[in-house]
Amino acid sequence: MNQKRSFKGGAWLCAIALSASVATGTARAAGELNLTQVLPLTGAIAVNAAGLQAGAKAYIDMVNATGGVNGAQINLTTLDDGYKPDETVKMVKKALAENSPLAFINFTGAANIELLIKSGELEKAGVALIGPRAGTQSLRSPVNPFIFHTYASYWDETDRMVELFNSMGMTRFAVLYQDDAFGRDGFEGLQLALKSRNLPPAFAAPYPRGTTDVAAAGEKILAANPQALVFSATAPATAEFIKRFRARMPGVQFAGISAIDGTTLVKLAGPPLARGFALAQNMPNPYKNAVALVREHRDALAKYAPNVKPNFYTLGGYSAAKVTVDALKRAGTAPTRAKLIAALEATRDLDIGGVQYNFNRNLRLGTRFVDLLIIDGKGDTQSMHDFGTRLVELGAPKRPLRFAWARMGS
Repeated sequence: MNQKRSFKGGAWLCAIALSASVATGTARAAGELNLTQVLPLTGAIAVNAAGLQAGAKAYIDMVNATGGVNGAQINLTTLDDGYKPDETVKMVKKALAENSPLAFINFTGAANIELLIKSGELEKAGVALIGPRAGTQSLRSPVNPFIFHTYASYWDETDRMVELFNSMGMTRFAVLYQDDAFGRDGFEGLQLALKSRNLPPAFAAPYPRGTTDVAAAGEKILAANPQALVFSATAPATAEFIKRFRARMPGVQFAGISAIDGTTLVKLAGPPLARGFALAQNMPNPYKNAVALVREHRDALAKYAPNVKPNFYTLGGYSAAKVTVDALKRAGTAPTRAKLIAALEATRDLDIGGVQYNFNRNLRLGTRFVDLLIIDGKGDTQSMHDFGTRLVELGAPKRPLRFAWARMGS
């Protein structure tokens, strides 16, 4: 999916230059480089936020222990927004006033980040937000020049699903989606992926936001007789659907976007019913050591956060911090916000150990890495390098396999 620019021509660069002239943001007091992350350490997704925080801190602790960046130590401050959008903006203002960060990293929540964009605080301060953990397309198009994405979008994830399932002969898709901007985003991505391949539109059924009231939607989906069902939903709603309808939909492939936490899904639905569920993920599998980034991340957690178990959120926070530190190194010995943004824009073919990143003056979507995992009979997730074979092993209908495994990133 191509990005659409929110600034035209020189206006983009002027916006950054003017903002930088208002607040240079050297953020280097007493030999420190200040970074701030605003996360919901309390509230509905506090567990996810704790993972992001721990992963970023482990990487920065490791960097500081080996000399820091160009001789300076990194000071990482974390503030709690309670998953409330107005609190996100409030905490950003607080950070800008009190510790003048060179950059923000690791926010989460689409509504939170959207309100931050509307507030204009990033633009006024000329400060970058690196690695927000939200997959909605609205945060990527139109492009905001102060936000650098280190995760693929939900549209990228649904595109991978359609590519794979269609290669196995599936043409009839359905989607269960939460009836809000988040749920509709995955639904819209799925429809676009189908349209691009001249496939029929997916049968779509919403359920009320913030609930697990999926019974009515499930009956409609059951009647539509899909071959594949995509969930653009929360883990609790997805688990409720599985418990109610898995036995009534034999042979139908269930799959979900990365917002669905696999551990929660297995806990709520149980391993037998979750077995065979496919999950898109925008990071490599943190439970397997096949990728260098994962091995490095697990070693860092073991040393600097020994009580934290690796998961997709710790790996995501670690990766965002690693991209940020790489740009800080290239921003020189006296980095400013503007210099850091310029260094990020100059990022080319940055391989952090299995995931590549590219940014430029017009590109803020650094990667489209999507891995597809499947839940096995023990409730664990396995990477699907031979996805078709594993689906058949786990109970999906046998169909001719014509799929050559998609590249892991682009």
